Amino acid sequence: MRDVNETIGARIRRLRKEKNMTLSSVGARIRMHTSYVGQVERNEHEPGLMMAAELSKLFGVSLDYIAGLTDREQNPYVKRSSA
Repeated sequence: MRDVNETIGARIRRLRKEKNMTLSSVGARIRMHTSYVGQVERNEHEPGLMMAAELSKLFGVSLDYIAGLTDREQNPYVKRSSA
C-alpha cells in the first residue's frame, strides 16, 4: 500500500515514472502544457477536477487515489468499464 500522506504532486510523479512516461507525453495525453504538469508534480499548483480525471484515466487509478484520499489505487465501489 502507498502512503496516504504522499502529496498529490508526488503521487502523480510516481505514477508517471511507474508508467515510464515523460512530462511531455503526459501533457500531450491529457491536453495540458508540459510546464503545468511539472508545476503540479512540484506542488506549485493543484490539479483541477478535469485534469485529475484525465490523470486518473491515464494511470488507471481512482480519483480518490489521485487526490490522496485513499491508499487504494482502485475504488471498490466503482464498476470498471470493459473498454
